[in-house]
Amino acid sequence: MIADSPYDRLGAYLRRAVPVWTGLPAFPFAWTVPWVMARETGVAYGRFSPLADAAALGSRPLLLVVGTADPLTPPSGVRALLAAAHDVNAQILSVPGAGHLGAFAAAPNRYLAAVMQTLAEMR
Repeated sequence: MIADSPYDRLGAYLRRAVPVWTGLPAFPFAWTVPWVMARETGVAYGRFSPLADAAALGSRPLLLVVGTADPLTPPSGVRALLAAAHDVNAQILSVPGAGHLGAFAAAPNRYLAAVMQTLAEMR
């Protein structure tokens, strides 16, 4: 699995992201987004648990990409995902100064090398 700017907890992510995406306050809108999404799609987004999913990966290759200046999915959450994975082969590509989904633009060669290494491990 390769995840660029992943969140560890949906609620915390939405409290940071909803104001950025919409200009609306986190409360009450961060709480209503999963409810509306579930109502519209039939999928219970509030039940997603990236931490539990990371723990269930087993020994599958895992690359987590994060920018050190990412206000939406901060490095602390990505480190929590790595810890939950319990896999010595899982790795984080941390790109200094990169924002949310900005790691490739900030360090394309490092990004591609890490992705290619992870893909090679999937064979």
